[in-house]
This record gives sequence, C-alpha cells and structure tokens, in this order.
Amino acid sequence: EKTSKPSCVGIREKSSIKVNVWAAISCKGPTRFCLFTSNLNQYGYKYILEYYLLPYLGTKFSREELAASYFIQDNDPKHSSNLCTQFLRDNGVNWLRTPPNSADFNPIEMLWSDLKTFVRKRQCRSLEELTKTIREFETNLSVEKCRKLSNHLKKVLTIVANNKGDWSNE
Repeated sequence: EKTSKPSCVGIREKSSIKVNVWAAISCKGPTRFCLFTSNLNQYGYKYILEYYLLPYLGTKFSREELAASYFIQDNDPKHSSNLCTQFLRDNGVNWLRTPPNSADFNPIEMLWSDLKTFVRKRQCRSLEELTKTIREFETNLSVEKCRKLSNHLKKVLTIVANNKGDWSNE
C-alpha cells in the first residue's frame, strides 16, 4: 500500500525570517514545495491540496494506485476541516489521521528535521537566502530518500503493532 505524507513546517532563522513549507512525499518522490509566509487557514490549505497535491497525485499515481493509497496528515484543524476533508473525498483521496508531530506515523517529520538542519547550516540572513536554500534542498530531494522515508513507515507500524501500540523507538 502506498502512502503520501503531507505536512507543513515553519523554518525560522535567528534573524526572525520565517517561511512556512508544505510538501508531501511518497515512494514515487516529493511534491513541489509550497512556500508561504502567511498563516494558513482551511481555505489556503484547500488551495495547496488543489494546486500542489492533486497535480502530483495525477502524474504519479494511476486511479487504481490512488484508490489503494493513503494521504497521511495530522489532525490539525485546517486538515480536518469539512472543506478540506470533503475536497479530498470528492477527489478520491483516502485520508489517514496521525497525531501531530509524530515521526513514528508521519515520516515527513524526519524530512522536516533534515530541512531545518540544512537551513541552519546556511545561516540565511534574508528571506531571499532562506527561500533559495529551501529550494536547493527541494531540488536535491531524491526519489530514493522519499522511498526510504515512506518504507520506514511500514517498519514502524509493524513494531508499534507488536508493541501493542507502544513507541517504536525507531
């Protein structure tokens, strides 16, 4: 079963420059990164789903693959809003909820950790530098890395099930 793991992370440098990043990954690679500086509400999130997630799913997954796949995201209010859940249903996207910031169940959290480390090493001093650095990370993000993160979920779920729902420590 294939999974697509979305999330949004705020990248903040010491100089108070901040960019939010949304992306999804699957065993077939990453979506385009959506960068924005404003706060995100359900309408903005629906826009991201429509213009970033759906085009990705349409080019990477057949209808049959999509029907057997799960779009994993946490239970953030904008993710679980009626507007967004209905939009996902209307477009044949199966949604699986996870706890917030849970790398055990949402491996994109590990990607966000890598991105934050990459950005911190660059010590960006302007919004332009920060954006360029994030885009560089995006460009270098390989299908193999996304596949590794996606496959990690299968391993973790097996361990969590064997531990009767307890931590995987993976």
